Amino acid sequence: MVTALEFGLFPVERFYGGGLFFAGEHAARVLHAWREWTTGLPMEATSSIAFLRRPRCPGRRSPCGGRSSRTYGSPPCCRGRRPNAWSRRPCWTRSPARPTAWPVRPHMDAPRPAPWVERSAALRDFPGEAADALLGEIGPDSGTRLGFVEVRLLDGAPARPPAVPNAVSGRNARWAVIASGAGAPDQAPAFREQLDALAGTPAPWTQDEMNANLLTAAQGATPDELRAAYGRERHDRFAAIKKRYDPRNLFRVNHDIVPA
Repeated sequence: MVTALEFGLFPVERFYGGGLFFAGEHAARVLHAWREWTTGLPMEATSSIAFLRRPRCPGRRSPCGGRSSRTYGSPPCCRGRRPNAWSRRPCWTRSPARPTAWPVRPHMDAPRPAPWVERSAALRDFPGEAADALLGEIGPDSGTRLGFVEVRLLDGAPARPPAVPNAVSGRNARWAVIASGAGAPDQAPAFREQLDALAGTPAPWTQDEMNANLLTAAQGATPDELRAAYGRERHDRFAAIKKRYDPRNLFRVNHDIVPA
């Protein structure tokens, strides 16, 4: 039972972030330009790029007219630092500067739950070869049915080792790939098949240890998989703590760490 919780806040008065949307036929050029640009970002900034597939909805404004598109998340504290390679004008943008008191949704996440199947992976590196392999699976000519595939830059301050060991795993992962397919339950097998194929694409650059927040329901399903995801030393420390405070394994929902 949790009886108290303490946390600290950062004195951030304004948030600078937003999105640019490009039509799917520019996928390769935008992805490679974004990959090169993010390599030199300062520690205060982060960014992600997402491949979106949305059906055209009559009467509703749709970025890029319902075509396969990708969105670039503009980072905070980097005003004016846009890659020169982006000669293509975006077909839609979102205003970047907002007071932090406003609702901040730079990724425009759905406001309510939706049925989906998802998968994620942690990457040590994201070279041009990895970008090309990814485009082969989810580019405009791939025929994929996955509605959302995101490449997220991690790195930055979270990569620093903590002064006191804590529960955060996968700090050495510099990138993450997160993908999902949403639809009726009978579509789930097709989504899982394409997610498995996508997960194998960046295999030469992936690692087992990853941030636990990125684990999906199907990942870390066995003790060995979960131990690899947390890192052996960290997982064994958790198991010892659990043996002391929860020997009957009462807290076992989600990704269960079994008492040592």
